Amino acid sequence: MQKTILKYIKENKFSSKLDIVQRLNLSLSSITKRINELLFDKIIVENGFGTSTGGRKPTLYSLNPDFGITVSVIVDFDMINISINDFLSNIIAKKNIPVNLSREAHSVIKKIIASVEALMQENNLPTSKIKGVGIAGGGILNKEKGTIQFKMINKIINFSPALRKIYDDVPLILEDVVYAEAMGEKNFSQALGISNFIYVRYNKTIGAVICSDGKIHRDSTGYVSELGHVTVDKEGPICYCGSRGCLELIASEWYLEKEIEKALNRGVITHIKNLRSYRKKSVLEVISEAGEKGDRLALSLLDQVSENFGIGLATLINLFHPTLVIMGGNFPEKQNSFFRLVRQYTKMYSLRGLEKNVEYKLSFNTDEMGLKGLSELVMDEVLQDFYNRFSEK
Repeated sequence: MQKTILKYIKENKFSSKLDIVQRLNLSLSSITKRINELLFDKIIVENGFGTSTGGRKPTLYSLNPDFGITVSVIVDFDMINISINDFLSNIIAKKNIPVNLSREAHSVIKKIIASVEALMQENNLPTSKIKGVGIAGGGILNKEKGTIQFKMINKIINFSPALRKIYDDVPLILEDVVYAEAMGEKNFSQALGISNFIYVRYNKTIGAVICSDGKIHRDSTGYVSELGHVTVDKEGPICYCGSRGCLELIASEWYLEKEIEKALNRGVITHIKNLRSYRKKSVLEVISEAGEKGDRLALSLLDQVSENFGIGLATLINLFHPTLVIMGGNFPEKQNSFFRLVRQYTKMYSLRGLEKNVEYKLSFNTDEMGLKGLSELVMDEVLQDFYNRFSEK
């Protein structure tokens, strides 16, 4: 019974005894006994009061934020994001480390270890408080070996051996970055309380997650929806995955970078200069800004990519009938022409009766959502020990 109660409190963040009684159909005396046991183990704490229904305000219970900390690490092609989180997945401290993954894959693990140690020391946190570590990336996961293969750049990073030497007695998990970000949206942000939604990540790669009846779907190996490898143009270029005309090859930032480079080499007149000169701006932001100035190259690329991306989204909408589509990644906050165009083309290629019921939202804090979502997944592994411990009681 403790297993059921602890799981319910974790999933609902804050719960009263009465709420647990009503939702789990258990007696108040049984709930009180089990709650006291969990309080004694310091895995949960009293955390404020709920709304009164006529009598005294009910005491709310949550996981104990001081029970321990989790470490979240997201490895992308040009950035490593690291956070230290309490046991409610609140971010205590975080650090962003610029990286060129294709050139520096060999040093990624050393940078992660050094950065985690620095964050712990800066915040006076002992290593003994770490309850679990999560690594997420946009590649092919091998959870048994502890590797992530970034096939686009032909790199494999073996996280397990080096990290196990330091974090040898706590859970170490590998997750898909799109899954982690979608979990963050589901538990903390725009998908709260939404049973059927699609989360799409737009970056150098394109990925998606499908949530149906409140459950985010993935297979046993960690794979989620491979939207980026849906064939959109059967006459298109051959993809690194072995297929042809994949959405990722004709709609991603990776594609945009290559098309701009080709145009500049041909001497096309454009406001867009060498992409490296823009530093922190994403390629989509650079193109959107140029498009606002009437740049022909930018407008052409935006329209082309928006249509291809809209076809991919329409495919998911027609198949899974979501009520919400969240798009995260490198979207410009000020220039939203790309977002408008994507919606127009998605509507064009979707069944009218389905698309009209879909709400669209942009996520501009995907880094935070990914780190917090990854923390939630690490906590699930940590709590599994408690679930197993209480399963026979």
